[in-house]
Order: sequence, then structure tokens, then C-alpha cells
Amino acid sequence: MIDCPYCDRSYPILADVPVMFSDAVLARGPLLAPAVVRTILRAMDLPAETGTALRVRRASGARALYGDRLVAAESAQFLRRVHASGYPIPAELLKRPNPAACPPHAEPRCRWLFDYIPRAMPPGQALLANVRFENCGTAPMRQSGPGRIAIAFAWTSPAGKPIATEEYRTPLPADLPPGHAMTLPVRIVPPAEPGRYTLALRMVMEGVRWLEPDHGPLRITVRTDAQFVPPAHWDVNANAPSGYVADQARGVALMRDWLARGAAGKTLRLLEIGGNAKPALAHVPGESYNVDVDLLGLQVGAVAQWARQRRAPGTQNPAHPAGSAIGFVCADAHHLPFAETFFDAIVMFAALHHAPHPAALLRSLRRHLRPGGFIGVFCEPIGHIWPGAADPAFTEELVHGVNEQGFSLAEYAQIFAAAGLHAAELVADHNSLKARLVPVTGHG
Repeated sequence: MIDCPYCDRSYPILADVPVMFSDAVLARGPLLAPAVVRTILRAMDLPAETGTALRVRRASGARALYGDRLVAAESAQFLRRVHASGYPIPAELLKRPNPAACPPHAEPRCRWLFDYIPRAMPPGQALLANVRFENCGTAPMRQSGPGRIAIAFAWTSPAGKPIATEEYRTPLPADLPPGHAMTLPVRIVPPAEPGRYTLALRMVMEGVRWLEPDHGPLRITVRTDAQFVPPAHWDVNANAPSGYVADQARGVALMRDWLARGAAGKTLRLLEIGGNAKPALAHVPGESYNVDVDLLGLQVGAVAQWARQRRAPGTQNPAHPAGSAIGFVCADAHHLPFAETFFDAIVMFAALHHAPHPAALLRSLRRHLRPGGFIGVFCEPIGHIWPGAADPAFTEELVHGVNEQGFSLAEYAQIFAAAGLHAAELVADHNSLKARLVPVTGHG
């Protein structure tokens, strides 16, 4: 057990990983087969020697059960990530969740949550903007087939007169089960004439009926100068990263540079959100912690760290005292078990876009940042995936309940501003964003 001095609670430690969720239920399950453990060791670049394999296999029996659906989905990603990296994992360990049976006369219902729709748009130019909604009904929102769901838009003048524009309907990229939410980039065509209008989004069961309520009315100004222009200090270039590994390496290089500037000869206290089994902070000088919800991934990371330090004890992070290392912690990033103003820097690699409300997550993290510190976001996707032709890997994530979404540069600017943060430095490599975010002075 570990006692938290900030919340006055005790939490269990499973395979060197404290589980610091207030509502998690701990359970035991079957151990992974030895062959699967050997596959995991290969994926982690570890030799399949007995001591390490036994630690991973024993850890695999621990289960943390969460009440939140999204947390539960995100907590079950490690084996799927190993499989996606080219290491075979048995299909029964990668099964999709079974949908619950629909009760008689079940139907979907929509609850609109929030949107990223710009309140100023250029005339007549089609655009994509994200909107988030929840299926609060009793039946899935279907992506295809009879009664499939789509989102339409309607414009009206200030006097309430309908305005005719080119019509688009945005489909869903995957079925949305009851109780689940989705962020969807909706295609909108503004009126051709500049002016002030109102916009409403309407959800339709094709061939059946419109689902109420509409989202809106939203007051929109249509004007010729409404195009988003990135700030002059943002480094925006059209060249895409040559691949995942190269993009991660560029992100790590930027992180090292930004951390080195703030170190000034002192030991930094650092936090990574969503580092899973391979946190980027593992070899960066500082007192480091890695927070994730995936217990198995964290346990494998802790075992890998133990194995590497045992093989080469002189190669651990030189900023740590002898025998210490990065701390792997199973916790909710929105409710961190750390004091406010505790960290010199907080970093995330391809993790921010998994948050259902990224601005809310950043606001929460900001409280734990010391004056003069920064939040670094790295390798975040830029742009929208058209739901009518989504990549199979993207839809597979949605089917497993993972909160996949992407944002335009204009939407990232909205998110940062809503969190009270300023992008002091930002690099946009075509479809990959890296930013050093600092609190806006005087923002509450």
C-alpha cells in the first residue's frame, strides 16, 4: 500500500505500480500464456530470461476495473498496441466488446455536448468542424443500413428565413452504442453572401425521422477575412513526417531542447501523461513520473525498467539517486495524486487528442505546473478524417471504445485558449503538432 499525503487515502501497489483511482475495483484474472509473455518481451526489446518473464506473467493477472466506459476502453490498449506494432497476439485477447442487446422499441437519442465550429466563416467555402455528442438513447446510432445516422445543417437569416446552400450530410464513421460519445468532423457550407446568420445542426435517421433536439441556433458571421491564420511564431510546414518513428524522434528532440532550457543546472520534476510501457521521459534527466490508466502497460514498463537496470546498473537516469527510476503510476490525469504546482514540466505524446474534452484536461494539468513551467504536447494529429472514408485502423479504435479524434490548427488554438494556455512555441509538420504551452498571465 501507498499513502497519499495530498488526498489522505491509501492505495494498493500491484507489480510496483500504485493504482491511485478512487473508484477502481481490483480483481484477479487468468495469467497470460508464456508464449504471449515472450512476445511482449520481444516487443519491449528484452531477453526472454526467466526472471523477467515471470514478473510480467505474474503482473498480467492483476485487473483494475473502472466505472467510466472511456477509461475502461483506454485501459485495455497495451496488447492491441503490441499487436499493431507487428508482434502477433492471439485473437481472443483482442476481441471487440460485445454490444448489449437492444430492448424492444429501443431507439437512439442525441445529446449535443459542445462544438468547435468557428463563429466566423468565409462565404461559400465548405469546411469541416468538430462537434461532440452522446447517444443517450437505448439503441445504437448506426453507421450504415436502414435508419443510419447522419448530420445535416440548416442556415437561417436574422429574420428567420431559410437560406439555401449546397447540402451535405455527414455520416458516422462507426456505430455509436448507447451511453457513448463521439467527436465528429461535420461538413458545413456557409452562405455565399457575407452577413450574419444562424446555423443549426440536425441529426437524422435516414428514411425514418429527424432526431431532436437540434444543435443551435449558433450565431455565425460570414465574411471574406474569416480564414484562420496561424500566429507568425508558429512553425507551419507542409512536409509530413517520414514515418511514426521519425515523428516520435522529432518530438523527443524538441522535448529535450525545451526541458534543457528550463533546467539551469537543477533537477527537474517531470510528469508524462499516457506514456504506457515506453514513456518518453524514461531517459531524460529529472525526477520523473509516468501516469496512465493502462495497468498492464504500466506494469510491463516497470518490469522492463527493472530488467534493464539489473543488466546495466550504470545506465539508469543519471539525475536519479542510485537505485531510483521513473515512477509508473496508474491514475486519472484529470485527478492527479500530486500537489498543485508540483511539476516543472508535463508532457504528452499522442495523448491529448484521446481526452474527450482536451481543454478541460489541460486546465486540470495546469494546476500542477510550477510558475515558469510548461506543458508539452507532441505528435498530436492535425486535421480531420472524413467520416465517410475513414481509415480502417481509425474505425477499429472507435469500435473498441477508444476516443479517437483529430483537430485543425484553428481548433487547437481554441483548445489552448480555453485552457488558459499560450503556445509559446509550436511546430506543425503537416499532420503532426508539437507545442510548448505556458499559462496565460492572469488567466483563472
